[in-house]
Order: sequence, then C-alpha cells, then structure tokens
Amino acid sequence: MIIECPECSKFLRFPGGAKIVRCPQCDQTINVDNIIPNRKGWRIASIGMILCFHYYFFGIFALGLPFGTSNVGVMVLLIMIGTPIAIIGLIIAVTDKLRKNNKMIVIEIIALIAVLSNFFVVATMGSIS
Repeated sequence: MIIECPECSKFLRFPGGAKIVRCPQCDQTINVDNIIPNRKGWRIASIGMILCFHYYFFGIFALGLPFGTSNVGVMVLLIMIGTPIAIIGLIIAVTDKLRKNNKMIVIEIIALIAVLSNFFVVATMGSIS
C-alpha cells in the first residue's frame, strides 16, 4: 500500500497488513488505521440500497419486458430484502466513523432516512386507496 506522510508529504510504501508506519524522512509515526477508511459498511449498504431503489436503476430495462413494470410483487420483495441490508450497512458505517472519532455522519443519516422513507411508502401502499 502507499500513503502520503502528513508531515513531509513523502509517499510511503508498506505491506498491506501494517498498522503503524514510520516515515524515514521526518521520523513521523503514522497509525494506518486512522488514515485509511474502512468501507465495509458502505459496501453492504450499497447492495441493500440497490435492492431498495432498484426501480430507479433498472426501470428502463423493465419497459422492454412482456410484463412491463406492473409486477408489484417482485418490486415489494426486493425492497423488503434490501431494506434490512441497507440499514445494517449504514449502521456499520456510522459505528466505524464514531470509533475513529469522526462525527461527520450526515450522509449516512440522509441515506438511512431515504431507505426508511422508501420502506414506509412501499409498506403502506395497500392503504392508499
């Protein structure tokens, strides 16, 4: 892996499993875990969000299918599967940030509100009429 030293801006090459790296130029000790973000939560959340909002991503392909976009059962099933996956992924992303004392969780909160709002609309769809 390669990172840039925050003190002298020298690029440092080190093995992927290293936790602490020392810059040979300025003798700065760098904790690699604080620099390289953990994206596991967002990877899980992105899979769930694709399932939750699949009709935005794949709606254009459904126009060519014989049943069109009228297959509501498949839509509801994918949203019911994707919602808990997205929520778990966003919670993991928030806890990873809070463990590193990063309080910038606004994007995760907005994504969580969007997923829960989408779930609420689909869950109450039968009571609209």
